Amino acid sequence: MILTKLTFHLTITYAHKQQDIFMKMTWMNQAIFKRTIPLIQLDDHLSLNIEEKDQMWHQPTKEKKKHYSTDDVKEQVSLVNRVVDITQDVFPRIRRLLKDMTLHHFSWSSEIGMKAADHTAVLVSITNVLKSVGCRTLAQLLQSQEHLEYHVTPNYQRALFKTHFECIISIRISHIIRNAFSIVWQYYKLKRWNSNERTSYS
Repeated sequence: MILTKLTFHLTITYAHKQQDIFMKMTWMNQAIFKRTIPLIQLDDHLSLNIEEKDQMWHQPTKEKKKHYSTDDVKEQVSLVNRVVDITQDVFPRIRRLLKDMTLHHFSWSSEIGMKAADHTAVLVSITNVLKSVGCRTLAQLLQSQEHLEYHVTPNYQRALFKTHFECIISIRISHIIRNAFSIVWQYYKLKRWNSNERTSYS
């Protein structure tokens, strides 16, 4: 069992009337977990409101509405820093985990438009450069020979932003246990401790 692979599918779509995230995990060609986040709203206070729809072994679960504020982001950053501090060899473990991953598919398309045509051209050029650097860095980290598809399409008719991202990665369960288990365990242990601490003070 530990020599088999887990495959992770990630799709992100952002457009005017469609903002959603879809995640799927498969094992031995069977979908064992799916998560759909069909509604993403960012309010004036930079707080994020989402709805999660999960499916475990083809059984749907109750929808979950969640709210994330800037304080929640700061707390997550603090947790990650504490995990790095108390867990041995975090960055070498992460590098080994990335090298053990196999990239099967990667595509990232965007459409950008500004009110002024020259502004559109400049922004498209900058976005293309950033995507190129990001994709090359990812390919080096994963030591992947897979072709990473990305492009940016200018829209000179109206101001808009659309993007669609798809990625499929697989990794053997034995590599997850060897390189990721201790990091994830420390993270959830600290997260649970923080949650209990807030509850005791409330």
